[in-house]
Amino acid sequence: VYPMVKSRHVNKWNQDGYYNVIIPQKKAGADNEDELRGTKLYEYLQEMKEDLNTRSSSWVNSDDKPFYSIFGIGEYTFTPYRVIWTAMGYSPEFCVVSDVEDEILGETPILPDNPIGYVPAQSKKEAHYICGILNSAPVFDYFDARADDSKWEVSIGRVNEVPIPQYDPDSSIHTAVARLSEEIHELADEDGSETEIQGKERELDERVYSLFEVAPTAQDQSPAHSYQRFNRIPVSIPDDVIGQDLADSHFSDISFNLLDFETTGYSAKGGDKIVEVWIGKYRDGELENEFHRLVNPERSIPDSVAEYHGISDGTVEGEPIFEEIGEDILEFLGEDPLVCHNADFDATFLSHELDQIGRTPRSNFVLDTLQMARRQLEFVNNDLDSLAEEILENRS
Repeated sequence: VYPMVKSRHVNKWNQDGYYNVIIPQKKAGADNEDELRGTKLYEYLQEMKEDLNTRSSSWVNSDDKPFYSIFGIGEYTFTPYRVIWTAMGYSPEFCVVSDVEDEILGETPILPDNPIGYVPAQSKKEAHYICGILNSAPVFDYFDARADDSKWEVSIGRVNEVPIPQYDPDSSIHTAVARLSEEIHELADEDGSETEIQGKERELDERVYSLFEVAPTAQDQSPAHSYQRFNRIPVSIPDDVIGQDLADSHFSDISFNLLDFETTGYSAKGGDKIVEVWIGKYRDGELENEFHRLVNPERSIPDSVAEYHGISDGTVEGEPIFEEIGEDILEFLGEDPLVCHNADFDATFLSHELDQIGRTPRSNFVLDTLQMARRQLEFVNNDLDSLAEEILENRS
């Protein structure tokens, strides 16, 4: 018998409650029936055999497995520490769990239920390091930009996409992230003040920005230089810029590039490619010039994606490949900042495409209007139509 957490027990920075369950195997499908025969546990399971045999999944019900078999369990389930979250639905909130002191069971590992995702860790410091990164603002923005209303929005696969470096106990940044996560957990467990928790979270965010090499340098804190370098992800905006009224952003005083790309899918690293490039060059608040090209991705465009943006394999047949227009894009961009709505998508694709042709992206700064908007406004979807609606409502 082990304590187990369900989704309702998982919060950001702490786990609250559990229930007890029978775990008859320590490894999925393990043939341990001979070991259990003669025990009260086996007698109990025999009473449930008819019901257990009605399970349809071949993972748990097949001739070569005991009738009480379970899945999704192994040595990794019983590691000393685990970072857990609710993988089903959209709840990117993480906490560290370890052993609990149960009044009946004594000190025992706490296990995750099926909808709970978890990352095993061998040490407390490593677990808090991972949890601190996953609970940080830049990684939240990473998840938020990829929210797609699927059943498993924060899947283990999605979490594995976050480029977390291996924990190094000799790294001052790594140990600081671990320390701050541990301190915030303690505050959450003790019902610490929200102000104190938020202060620690801001300090944590700065550490994670530094870890991903996206933190702005001191000279880049002024409004005119508040953009992140587009060859780094995740992308975010410093708090001192977020706090300004959007009307005071002084876009009329600067030159910038407005980017919009269409692609074959959502993952540059997964092999998706750009199929359309549109860049608008703005000076003194006016559109001065445009760069617009269809691009042959040298791969097929899925029908579902073509239905979305209207660009099919036939549309891009005979169009230049990205390598043939990469230099033109860099020349058009110049040194001016890039403005994107969801920069983690557009800037990442541009950076990846340039890397593929052996060109290092320039150090243009990126301003992400999606992240700015989400810090100041509440709107239903991430798209520009929803944002424009919200702004118009506020003005009226």
